[in-house]
This record gives sequence, structure tokens and C-alpha cells, in this order.
Amino acid sequence: MTWQDLWKVLLDLVYGHDGYCTLCGRKIREKEPVCSICRRNLAYLRAGYEKCTLCGRFILHGKLCVDCGEAAPVFLAVRTLGPYRGELKETLQRFKYRGQRSIAAGFAYLMAETLQSYLTQHRVDLIIPVPMYWRKQQSRNYNQANLLARELAHYLKVPLADSILLKVKDNPSQTKLAKEQRMANVSGVFRVASSGAVKDKNILLVDDIITTGSTISECAKMLTFAGAKEINVVSVAAGITASKEESDFDIGPA
Repeated sequence: MTWQDLWKVLLDLVYGHDGYCTLCGRKIREKEPVCSICRRNLAYLRAGYEKCTLCGRFILHGKLCVDCGEAAPVFLAVRTLGPYRGELKETLQRFKYRGQRSIAAGFAYLMAETLQSYLTQHRVDLIIPVPMYWRKQQSRNYNQANLLARELAHYLKVPLADSILLKVKDNPSQTKLAKEQRMANVSGVFRVASSGAVKDKNILLVDDIITTGSTISECAKMLTFAGAKEINVVSVAAGITASKEESDFDIGPA
């Protein structure tokens, strides 16, 4: 038990409360894992941005990002909690790099909320996390996408299939690569272990952050080749990128 955990126990004994916000650690009376302050912060982060209707990345205006304006992705749509900035970025980094695994419950709870309207009209058969290369997972001791998918499967009462999609090769980060390099960087990286398990299934693909969209596109492509019927994506955060409209008007230097 860490000193922070001990301090929380002492506060419980003195003041009493219903729980802690899983994202920020504040004491809360709410019967849910996320406090009202974190909800307001997320709404503030989303204000002023539009979302690409296909890949879910954030843009300043319009309906499509520059990449989806050139070619539509394999998956149907992406739902995210907010842009990768501010407190959402800081919380996601604590979850991803500092071992604060309990944050998964709060993120997954909010992700489940964002999916409610979709789930009233569509069926999800399997929840599949974006896999991590085994050596990297061994070093970190967990795959953050898997933790999110596990919590989300609990909230949505949908089966988790975390051994179907595999990452069979390690690859460098996508963030500083050009579009063509990103596509080449993920080619052949993922494999579906059992085609029969996804055939004619509606898949919900789960990741922590969508930066360029190349990783989830490759995962969706592999699942589609294996016979998946429909693929939707949900993630905690998405990057901010240029819109198709901005690209159309960018004629370059004179």
C-alpha cells in the first residue's frame, strides 16, 4: 500500500464518503466512478472542435479530416471522449505510463456512455482491444487498451475477445511519419488468430488514443479480411489534425 492509499483510508475514517473519482482522485458522493468536475473539463476540451465523422480525430471545422477526405477508412465510425490535450492528456499519460490502472474504470464508464445511442439501434458481438507487441507488454506489465476493453465489456455486457487480434511485429511510433510511411509502418504488423471467431460479427475495437488513425485502420482491415461484418472504434482520446476543407484551400507558397 502506498502512502497515497493510506492517506485515503485515513480520510475515509474521518469524513466518510461514497468513493473517489477514478480519473482525478477527488472524493465524490456520486454513485459513479467519474466526478462532475472531470465531466466539465472534458466538455470544455471538446468545445471549439468538430470531429471527423469517419476517423474521430478533431478538426477546427468541416466534417472530414484531410486523410479521410482522400480515402475512407475500413471501419464505420470512431467515438472518443475528447482531444488529446489538457487534463485528458495528463490523465491518459498517468494511466498509460505511470501504472495507474484504476483509471481504466472511469474512462470505460464514459466510453460506455458515448456508445449508448449507437447501441440502441446496433448490436455489438465482440469487444476487441488493439493489441500490444508481447515484448513491450512484458516491459510495461499491461496493455492499456486491454484494460479499457475489459472494463467496457463489463459495463456493456458484451464478450471480450482479447486473444483474437495479435500484434506479431514491433514497429516504431507513427506520430512523426508521413502518411505513406505510416501505412508501410503498420503493414503486416497485426494478425487475426482465428477467422472463425470474427466471421459475420459486429466488432467494437478499443484503443487508448488515435493519433494518425493508421493503427486502427490496419487492425480493422485485418478483421475485415477475416470476415468481420461491421467494425466500430472507441477510444479515450484522438489527435487534432487539419480538415479536408483546410487542405483544399492550402495551395502552398507562391
